[in-house]
Amino acid sequence: MENNENKKKYNSKKLLVVLIIVLVIILVIAIPISLLSSNKPEKEKNKLNGPKEVKTNECTQKGKVCSFLEMYKGVEVNVEVAKDEVYTFSMIANDRNTMTLMLQQNIDKDVEWDAEGSNQKGPQTALYELNELIKGWKNIPSIKKYSYTDRGKIDSERICSSIGEQDEYQCPKQPTDKRGYNGLTIEDGNIKFLFNLPKIDNLEPGFETLTEGTIQTTAKARLITIEEYEEFITDDGIAKWLLEGLDKNEGYWTMTSAHKLTTGYNYAAIAIVNKDGKIRTEDVPVARGNEYYKVGIRPVIKIDKK
Repeated sequence: MENNENKKKYNSKKLLVVLIIVLVIILVIAIPISLLSSNKPEKEKNKLNGPKEVKTNECTQKGKVCSFLEMYKGVEVNVEVAKDEVYTFSMIANDRNTMTLMLQQNIDKDVEWDAEGSNQKGPQTALYELNELIKGWKNIPSIKKYSYTDRGKIDSERICSSIGEQDEYQCPKQPTDKRGYNGLTIEDGNIKFLFNLPKIDNLEPGFETLTEGTIQTTAKARLITIEEYEEFITDDGIAKWLLEGLDKNEGYWTMTSAHKLTTGYNYAAIAIVNKDGKIRTEDVPVARGNEYYKVGIRPVIKIDKK
């Protein structure tokens, strides 16, 4: 009888030891996996690809100028934006002393143009997120002086002032129907948006319709404009490097509003997208709700030639 009791105790201890070992193994496997999965979204969002091997172009040197044909074919420049942090950019403009470059990848793949849902104030959300993400680019100076007039608003006014308005484009009939924003200015890194908001009558004393606004960030970079994109459309097609780094149905924002009927005239902006392997522009809602394209941001910077 005593032997049976001892045997039962031995088996119970043996079973307990086995259970403890199994639990330890499960914890050893599960904890690292949990940590990796919890960190993964943040890493995927902010991790950028390193530089490519690029061809040396003499025109990127101080005193030289890259021709349009060279830029159309693709002038790639590796820039050390911070210590030991180098990325590949494409040239979109230059002169003898400076070059304007756009990163060949999105620094964030899914960003709202303006979270308020209207294109009447400009790309406040996109420019804020862009410059917050590149705060650590110590080698890139803040933008000294830059201005942009929204082409979307210009085009809307041009269409509505022309003879023979198209039925599919309804021009504003009320003063409250405003489309696009007036533009923006950047001075010493400070961004000022020039709003195009409808004037509200009978406001309470002390209140007025806002005509401009700022965001709390320092601008080292901006977005590409539709005008810059269109510079690289020729009889031979669109410059291939504009598609660089985009998977299917991915894109990146321009600074230009969109004013088509399909997007309610004042709820969209122009994005450059990869549609079935081809580069094109699309009018995409400025806030959440777009089900067709994932639109991100890529920095356009201006640096000195060396």
